[in-house]
Amino acid sequence: MRTAIFILALLAPAAPADDVTIVVWNSRCLFDVATVDRRADDLRQFGAYFPEVDIVILTEVSSLAVVNATRDRMGLAEFHTACSSFSQDEEDPYNSLEVGFISRFEMANVVEFDQSPDNPRAAGQPTERRLKKVALAGISDVPVSRGFLTAELPALGLTILGTHLKSSRGRSGAEDHDNAKRRE
Repeated sequence: MRTAIFILALLAPAAPADDVTIVVWNSRCLFDVATVDRRADDLRQFGAYFPEVDIVILTEVSSLAVVNATRDRMGLAEFHTACSSFSQDEEDPYNSLEVGFISRFEMANVVEFDQSPDNPRAAGQPTERRLKKVALAGISDVPVSRGFLTAELPALGLTILGTHLKSSRGRSGAEDHDNAKRRE
């Protein structure tokens, strides 16, 4: 499955020597901790491949527990985590494609923009805000199907954003028209 990832990082003015390494990864269906455990060797290799990583933005995870287990298997146990909770569908993980952050830096103001805010407020859950259609010519008729997650990194003056866009499933052109409208 091919998946497009949309990331937006807004940097406040920083000294030229302040490099931040951000890795974006479609984790390919990390829906439970048992799957994370089965892929532990791959995750260790991933963590070793990016020894200077500061932030990992994950898609296709299902929960904060999965993001935490992924972080630990990557050898990044001291990093901070956050995860969206767009869907309350625990039965079908493909209806619960979440976005997760693993960050060397503490996160603040973690907010999930969701088309149907419905999460019970609990420790470790991001604040939810309703995802609204934009009333602009050309995009107001596009359905809002997937939300996004944001987090501020106060130490860096940086806000990160992650979302999981609708897949083309290998199609292009006219075959992909409906999915492309949702993505773009």
